[in-house]
Amino acid sequence: MNNAGTDKDYSKADIGWCITAIRRKFGINETAAMLLEVSEHARHPSNGKRYAERTAARAADYVQQRTRPRLPIKQDHG
Repeated sequence: MNNAGTDKDYSKADIGWCITAIRRKFGINETAAMLLEVSEHARHPSNGKRYAERTAARAADYVQQRTRPRLPIKQDHG
């Protein structure tokens, strides 16, 4: 539910959907385009495309910040 408790929280659902897409190696622009197809909130005429682009970019930032580089595996010698 949204903060007012009056409807679904589309923003949380959309960011979660975008995070999943980014983790599956879709790019920001591709994710934004797909969000416009699947999200009623993103299709809103007043801010849809900007909302989708902003949401996809935020998802990419989130994934990048939480992706840790893997440490090399130590090789036993001798």
